[in-house]
This record gives sequence, structure tokens and C-alpha cells, in this order.
Amino acid sequence: MNSTANILALVAYLVAVIALLVFCYVKPLYNWDMLAYAAVIVDDGEVSHDALQAEVYHMAAEQVPPEAYSMLVDTTHQLRKEVLRNPERFYQFLSYFRVKPLYTGMCSVFYSLGVPLMKATVLPSIIGIFVLSLLLVFRFSRTFPLGVASILGLSVMCVPPVIEVARLSTPDALSTVVLVGAFLVYLSRAKVFWFMLLIALAVLARLDNVIPATVLLLSLIVRDNREREGKGFTVATIALLGILFAYTWIALRNAEYGNGFEMFYGGLVRKWNPVILVGDALQGIKTLQTSYVAIAGICFVVLFYRNGFRLATMERSQLLFVVTTIAFLARYILFPDLTTRFFLSYYILCWIFIVEGIVGSHQRARLEKT
Repeated sequence: MNSTANILALVAYLVAVIALLVFCYVKPLYNWDMLAYAAVIVDDGEVSHDALQAEVYHMAAEQVPPEAYSMLVDTTHQLRKEVLRNPERFYQFLSYFRVKPLYTGMCSVFYSLGVPLMKATVLPSIIGIFVLSLLLVFRFSRTFPLGVASILGLSVMCVPPVIEVARLSTPDALSTVVLVGAFLVYLSRAKVFWFMLLIALAVLARLDNVIPATVLLLSLIVRDNREREGKGFTVATIALLGILFAYTWIALRNAEYGNGFEMFYGGLVRKWNPVILVGDALQGIKTLQTSYVAIAGICFVVLFYRNGFRLATMERSQLLFVVTTIAFLARYILFPDLTTRFFLSYYILCWIFIVEGIVGSHQRARLEKT
């Protein structure tokens, strides 16, 4: 009976998730980035910049509803006006989008398989969120019956930021699922190779993920020393860090637009000035869209209220929370934007810790009573 109930709960969960994602595919948000990623997909290096821009806008006019297309070519928006009227400017601007090869590669595969160009830019987000739904129900099923795990999975899948990233032509959904996967691999004490692989994929999904990747990998070196896993692991971790730094450096230096470092993410060169760094961080507070950031405070209380904050005796979940908090704070300081989708993996991790922490506390309380 329990087996049948579990199967039915899982089927109902998957049906609900698939129905939600079908809606996201049919009704994408048609953000302007769709045009840039479409240009990266069809650019074979042989057509002129004028022809590339004309082809992308022509295909968008055919595949995007008229009302949404009018927003993509809105000349009251300065940047959209520039890239619409200046093919060279449009081509230079593509540098921001070429540095996300995991996402653009998936888009190219779907397009080559016959998916319409504009929908091909949304499909990686749809698939990313579907994989996220599987990770969530798998994680929650370790602690809860499958029916409860399914409900908890939907509690994440149905929140507005998750639905938003599923409807966007951006690598944010891929970035979210890869980072959440890396976190869960770490928590489950799986082979560290998988953790390192997922961290590398996160950087391929979004170049700025090199910041949380660096913090996470450095924390692994510390953990290695504590748990005595051997010098080979430390060497491998340092080697991966070197590869990620080299990849980031090359990607930015080879950017066609403004030498990369001067233009990307608000100007990396400017960040060496501490006054500018602090000023930008303070200005970035204005980008806060929702109160989801408060979930981090709730998570801290749930994880640490019983035993206090002691670095020497931290459990794996507590350590991961601290490390990811540092990682995403570092990302914010360098790139001060609190848009929820950029931190979605962190918020999801916090929600997992809150749910499991509350249940764990309840179970400990019951054991103490008995």
C-alpha cells in the first residue's frame, strides 16, 4: 500500500511539474537576451554583422508574438535602440553572451534538432528546472515519505523566481540546478570528483560563478585537511582552481567588446578601488526585488540556535551554509545586483536546510522526551 501511494505521489508530482514547465515553454517571457543568444547560435563566422543582425531580428519577428516583439525593438530604451540601429554595436554586445558556453551549446543543439530558434533559447531553462525538480524530490525523500517530499518539492517549484527563470532565455536556470546539484553532492558525501565536475559546469554556465566556485573549492581544501583525505585531493582542487581562473582570464581578455575586463559586469578594473567597490555595493541594495533574502537569516537560526556558532564543531550542513553565504556575499560585492534569480541556488539551499532542520529538531525533541 505504501509503495503504491509513493508511486502515485511521485507520478502526481511529475505531472504537476511537467504541466508547469509546458506552460513556461508555451508562454516564455521573451526577454531581450533572447535576441543576443539567438545571434550567438546562428553566427557561423562567415556572415557579415549586418546580415547576422538582420537574420536574427527577422526570425524574431516571425516567432515572437507582435506585442512581445514590439518590446524587443522598443526605441525608447537606449540600449535596445542602439543595437537595433547599429549592427556593429549589436555584434560587439554579443561578447556578454558568448562567455556562457554550456547554455549556448545546449541552445545550438536544440536548434540543430529543429526547435524554433527563439524557443531553443528557452528550452535549456525548461530542462534545467525539470532536473531541479528531480533533485528536490530526491533530497526530500531521504527525510520524508515520498508524498510529503513531493509537496515540499512543489513548495520550491511553484515560487515565482523559479517559474521566472524557467521562462527566461538566460543561463540562470542551468546555473541554479548545477549549483544545487553540487551542494547536494557535497551534503551526501559522494565522491568529490562529482562535486568538482559540477562546480566546473557552473562556471561554464555563468562566468561569474567563478566567484562562488573559488570559495567552495577553497573550503574543500580546508575540509580535506580536517578529514585527512590526502594530498592528492588538495592538488587536484588547486589544479581545478587554476584552470577556472585561466579560463575566466582568457574568456574576458578575448572578449571583442571593450577588452572584457573594462566592460564586463560593470567594469572589473574599477573594483580595485575600495571606495568604488563599497559605493557600488551600497547602490546595489536598490536592486533587491523581494524579501527572499530573509530566508538566509531564518536558515541561520534553524542551523545554529541549539549549539551556537562554533567553527570547530560544525556539521556538514552548517559548514556548507557558511561557505555558500560567504561565496554569494563575495559575488554581490564584486557584482552588486540582488536580483533574485542570481541567488536562487542559495535560497533553495536555505529552504532545504530550514525544512530538514525543523524536522530534525522535532525528532530530537521526541527522542529526549522518551
